[in-house]
Amino acid sequence: MSISTITIAGGDLRQCYAAKYLAESGFAVTCFHTLDFPYNLDIHQENHLATALAHAQVILIPTPVSMDNIHLTQKNPKFPPTLFQTFAEALPLKGIVTGTGLSDSFTSVLSKRQISFCSLSNDSVFIRANSALTGEGLLAEIIRNTPFSFRQSTVVLLGCGNCGKAVTNIMSPLCKKFYIFEQNPKEETDFYANTTTWISPNELIHILPHCEIIINTIPQQILTRKQLLLLPENCHIFDIASAPFGFSSDITAQYLLPYFRLPGIPGRFSPQTAGTIIGSAIERMIAHEL
Repeated sequence: MSISTITIAGGDLRQCYAAKYLAESGFAVTCFHTLDFPYNLDIHQENHLATALAHAQVILIPTPVSMDNIHLTQKNPKFPPTLFQTFAEALPLKGIVTGTGLSDSFTSVLSKRQISFCSLSNDSVFIRANSALTGEGLLAEIIRNTPFSFRQSTVVLLGCGNCGKAVTNIMSPLCKKFYIFEQNPKEETDFYANTTTWISPNELIHILPHCEIIINTIPQQILTRKQLLLLPENCHIFDIASAPFGFSSDITAQYLLPYFRLPGIPGRFSPQTAGTIIGSAIERMIAHEL
């Protein structure tokens, strides 16, 4: 089918810049409870949910679609909260839902209502570009939140998927020592073949006592209590994994270790670029008939 109408719901400034990109690309764009636009464009802003979704052929959801599993993620305080269930029930049966926050629980809701969905996470171009933005923003957060020089730091990265590779490329040349720990490394791949900092579980226990920074990209607990007790008291932990994250929220209370859980880095540090990346990914999906 020919796609011309896109509705963008809630979210942060990424949604605004995605709207800008798509409107400039010739799509009819409607926004529901997005932030105020920092530009003048022919983008319709609709505050009534049913009207905003009525003719939508593609619906871009926020990332994450809900922060509390109760309300739609909305960063604009002038709008009343929208119940997530109300939003889900209002989605048009003939619309196609897209975004990066398509959790299993949300796709289950969509499947039960026979609503089509297409994840941006299936777009390799988007994933690489968004991961690079995550790495840039993470470096800024590390520098802002640590009392010591990054160049003098020993860093351990947990997990080396797309975000892990981007973090490695950006940070490994800048710090004193950079180690990668991956539970199931594919050592035959080019990335691992060219990386001399990969460490085994046996090596990890000897490095943790000298580690100033831990970066986690794996959405599950990797370090055991015994391993956490090896960390020096000034070790800072930065968790960029999706839920359920890599560390419990009470890790600071339990181990007296500084802990920073950092979701949505591209939206906070590079919303214009991140929104453009989202818009261009949607454009590619539409060009390939989703």
